[in-house]
Amino acid sequence: MIFDGALMIRPVFGKSLRKKEIDKLLEDKIEKNFKIFPNPVRDKINLICDTEMENEKLYISIFDYKGQNVFYEKNFLEEIDISFLENGIYFLRISDLKTFEEYHKIIKLK
Repeated sequence: MIFDGALMIRPVFGKSLRKKEIDKLLEDKIEKNFKIFPNPVRDKINLICDTEMENEKLYISIFDYKGQNVFYEKNFLEEIDISFLENGIYFLRISDLKTFEEYHKIIKLK
């Protein structure tokens, strides 16, 4: 048998998602918009969220340029004292450890 063109085969893996299930997944992925200031920072950095965070457990981590965790907090803080950090570039991660994760670059000055 000779075919002109390509055959298309549609693989099916597991059960297909219905519209209700897809809508539920999209609802669970809520975007939050955090403002981090001042940046560059000397001593304390402020975090403000534009969306409601009722009963949400958010974790805050700060990583250095090598990827080492230099700060970790299990509760969301609106102000973080980073005066103990050396000058340099750091990455702040805000996460709920499930569906939400947001990164911000921080420049630390003495």
